[in-house]
Amino acid sequence: MTGQHQRWARWLGFAGIAPMALCAMAFPEPLAVDVLRAYDLGIIAFVSGNAWMAALMNRDAGSSARIPVLFVSNLIVLIAVAAVIWAAPLLLFVINIALFAALLGMDLMLSPFAPQPPYYRTMRCVVTACVIAAHLVAVAKI
Repeated sequence: MTGQHQRWARWLGFAGIAPMALCAMAFPEPLAVDVLRAYDLGIIAFVSGNAWMAALMNRDAGSSARIPVLFVSNLIVLIAVAAVIWAAPLLLFVINIALFAALLGMDLMLSPFAPQPPYYRTMRCVVTACVIAAHLVAVAKI
């Protein structure tokens, strides 16, 4: 991905922080809690799907490296869905912080993600740090 594609990927990645930051600033308003609850689930599912795709597409990584990504990415979505259904807001957003960190950890540490370009890894680190910061602000207001 070069040129305009890189710029758009970065722009969209950073733009994705805005709903979380706006919700965190509006906490503990019920609408902000509900919007963040739904948006988090969408983003966690999206990033988990990206992990699934990366594991399937990286043919240089062996099955023993790819299979755990498939299971873990599914487990992360299942945990996120269960948290949306059963967890109170404080616990939900603490769980989501851990899930966002786990998704970044997979990107940085597991071999199926090695082909990711440096700009993408940098963007993911910065975006995830901002996402976690927004959630910490929200959690502090609950």
